[in-house]
Amino acid sequence: MDTGGANYAEDISPLQEAIETAHRAGALVVRTTISGLLEGDRRAHGAEGMRDYLRALVAPFKQVMPLAEEYGIPVGIENHQDVCSWELIELCERVGSPQLGVTMDVANALAVGETPSAFAQRVLPILKHVHFKDYTIHPTS
Repeated sequence: MDTGGANYAEDISPLQEAIETAHRAGALVVRTTISGLLEGDRRAHGAEGMRDYLRALVAPFKQVMPLAEEYGIPVGIENHQDVCSWELIELCERVGSPQLGVTMDVANALAVGETPSAFAQRVLPILKHVHFKDYTIHPTS
């Protein structure tokens, strides 16, 4: 099950609806994203703005994760070219739900300067789902 992109700091209901739909459909995991940023481009938020944005997600996720816990449905936040492994880990730790973790898109780790293997090693304890892609890297001048 996939929620698409949403600004959960403003409205967590799309994630709640996705968890409910996943439960009714028998889906095994819900994948979600937490921003519309791509290629690690945080200029619109600035360094502190992005930290504030991630902190603002804690309360809405705490509000909806009891439903995921009740249904036994893991929720994986995808590294959608917007956040690093340690940011996802910190967000999940702050929320404190065993059902909240990471959907790892293997290639997207590259967009924020992490190798896929290093990213995977960091998030492995909270990994909920994996997206595979067939990418190649070509050095250029």
